Amino acid sequence: MEVIMDWVSSHIIEILTFLLVCITGVYAFLTWRYVRLTRDILEENQQMRLDAQKPEIAIYLRSDSTGPTYMYLYVENIGVGPAYDVKFTTDLCFRLPGNHSLGQRVPFLGRGIRYLPPEKIRMELLGSGLDIGMRELMQRQLEIAAAYKDSMRKKYEESFCLDFREHGGS
Repeated sequence: MEVIMDWVSSHIIEILTFLLVCITGVYAFLTWRYVRLTRDILEENQQMRLDAQKPEIAIYLRSDSTGPTYMYLYVENIGVGPAYDVKFTTDLCFRLPGNHSLGQRVPFLGRGIRYLPPEKIRMELLGSGLDIGMRELMQRQLEIAAAYKDSMRKKYEESFCLDFREHGGS
């Protein structure tokens, strides 16, 4: 027993150093794990914040079924965040009844929309069933692309195919 006590007393510094290294290693591992979990939580929180501010633009046609058919173009922000700098790309040479271009009849398609809050709808009358050329229009399709940004200036792009035939064409 005395031999063991002599050995321990002569090697106490090495024993304590070894224990300190082991404890430091465990502490370093736990710190690394905590930092990693904190980073994951932070990334998830940032993604949730971005998703909570994400705009989403929808462009669609709607016709009025009462009386002469009125055709409306709707641009709606169906997302939960505001849309900024909404720009539209389409064939502006597309002719509407009365020989109007799409840009003349729907001015915001040419100049864009600076700010579109959530649940906001912009609506423009394209024409009615009494307009000359409306039957020809009802045989057409139109592609409109929308590019916009969210509050963090992240860019989004979506494309919509508007089919006038679904609203009274053959």
